[in-house]
Amino acid sequence: MNEYIIGENVGQVDTKRFYIPGVMLGATCPDCKSEVFQDFHGNDYLINPVMGVPIERTIYCEHCYHEWTCKIIVKIDVKVVT
Repeated sequence: MNEYIIGENVGQVDTKRFYIPGVMLGATCPDCKSEVFQDFHGNDYLINPVMGVPIERTIYCEHCYHEWTCKIIVKIDVKVVT
């Protein structure tokens, strides 16, 4: 057999609260150098993400109260397993 996936990873994910178990955004605070994390399976879920389009995220350091932004891109990978 020769199975394969057809299509492109585009479009909006049809869910308001998009949780991604096991995935976190990690960053180093540019001011105090503390490690900061956003858990995409917890309170830091994504709201109506569009695949392949940059999403601006606000990162907040609870140690020094500094706030900055970064951009992420959501992609979903589908593979045939044999």
